[in-house]
Amino acid sequence: MDKSWMTMGKTPNGRLSHPYIEGVNAFINSARAVVDLSGNIPCPCIHCVNCYRQSPQIVRIHLLHRGIMQSYINWYNHGEPRVLNKNIHDNEMSDGDHMDGIDALVDDRIRGEPRNATEDEEVRHFDKLEEDAKRELYPGCTDYSILKFVIEMLNVKVMTNLSNKGLDMMLELLTKVLPKGTKQVLA
Repeated sequence: MDKSWMTMGKTPNGRLSHPYIEGVNAFINSARAVVDLSGNIPCPCIHCVNCYRQSPQIVRIHLLHRGIMQSYINWYNHGEPRVLNKNIHDNEMSDGDHMDGIDALVDDRIRGEPRNATEDEEVRHFDKLEEDAKRELYPGCTDYSILKFVIEMLNVKVMTNLSNKGLDMMLELLTKVLPKGTKQVLA
């Protein structure tokens, strides 16, 4: 699918370019293939950054008003396969983006390359993240993993300019109202 529309945005007179609007519409039509049970898809606008699932209509509005994340080149959250080229250099992915630390760790781990003490600590950190992505927020909670909850709380903190004290107060309140098994997660 043509992705050149992503960088077009507004015309000099401040209106959205026709190719951008057509691109958004084509993206939404393509993304409808991966709707969840509620009929929602991840929203790749610059505010939601694929962390929030919205109806295709809301995603369209967000993309038209806010714009799409410019770094979202491989639309793997919207049906495109994740592609890794075996013939790439150590620090590059097939779409030209550089690997971040986690991707490099996974790549090293798969190839079985030796690591130093710092890398071992990073691997333990990655393993904990992977474990938290699989653990329920509290017993019986199927909508949120620990990792998803933490990411969404941090997103709320950043998007609302919430102070650390405000976030701590919210978490303290949540420990009081959520089921008992949650206290160990939020503490």
